[in-house]
Amino acid sequence: MSERNIKYPDFVDVENIKVENYGYDDEKFRFLLKVPFKTDSKNYLRVIMKNPSVANEQKCDMTMIKVCNATYKAGFDGVWIMNLFPYRATYAVDVYSKFYEADKALYEMAISTNKQIIKELCTDSEVIFAWGTNTIRKTKAFDMVYDQMANDVIEIIEHCAKGACSPCLDKSAKHPIHALRWWNTILEEKAETIEDVDDMKDEKHMVLHRNMFGPSAEVCNSNPKDLEIYCYKRNEICVPDCTGCEYFRESEMGNGIACEWEDFDGNFSYNESVIRNDEKVLEYDRVQYAKKCSCKEDVDKYMNWIINYEK
Repeated sequence: MSERNIKYPDFVDVENIKVENYGYDDEKFRFLLKVPFKTDSKNYLRVIMKNPSVANEQKCDMTMIKVCNATYKAGFDGVWIMNLFPYRATYAVDVYSKFYEADKALYEMAISTNKQIIKELCTDSEVIFAWGTNTIRKTKAFDMVYDQMANDVIEIIEHCAKGACSPCLDKSAKHPIHALRWWNTILEEKAETIEDVDDMKDEKHMVLHRNMFGPSAEVCNSNPKDLEIYCYKRNEICVPDCTGCEYFRESEMGNGIACEWEDFDGNFSYNESVIRNDEKVLEYDRVQYAKKCSCKEDVDKYMNWIINYEK
């Protein structure tokens, strides 16, 4: 599997990026990522996300590009990244199987260290919550673990930080949206809920597309056509190969594929769109037109024309 060569933005002082692991395995853990910008001051924003992926002193990823762009535009001089769970995983579900479930003693020790680090580094600082919903989920039991960790971190920050906020919440208003779905000006907008960002809907941003299989998982097993979805990578309707795909985010519990790319707002929430299996041809048409447009209104008019024409 080849890795994409994603670079930090030009305004980042790449020579002074630093990772702190506090004695834990460098390959498996990342407790702190310091990313300074090419400015003279040291007004660093603290951002707390879900779990670290590949980003380090040399490697960047799409989430870090989003965070750096928004932080820089908001006038900060750099960003310090921390996480609810300090275990490195490209796919969040691995946090459960390879960290939480694999070694409970190590998990408890690392989480205790992580909380202490968050408390020390966020005292008298500006903090942004950006961990998103529980995509780590493998069992319902982990929902409680996830929520407890989020609540613990919020409580820590409430008692030590100078200021803290979630610039935008997910549809349930329960979790802050993940930084991968930020747009460049989200920290300047100071939006608190999805309803507050209606004026942003004409701007393309990261949208999670939940492409569902056929009527049920049982039908999928007997009818290969029900496994076909619109694949953004191949730009066709097919049974996708998601191995190493930059747009793949998660399996929908065997009932579909969740993919993410820059698009206009979704049909389920500002950041999510659910595409039923019988809508995959319409989704193909919509994406082709959306690629050519800079205005969501034009896409909506086009899709209404198609739907009415077919009637």
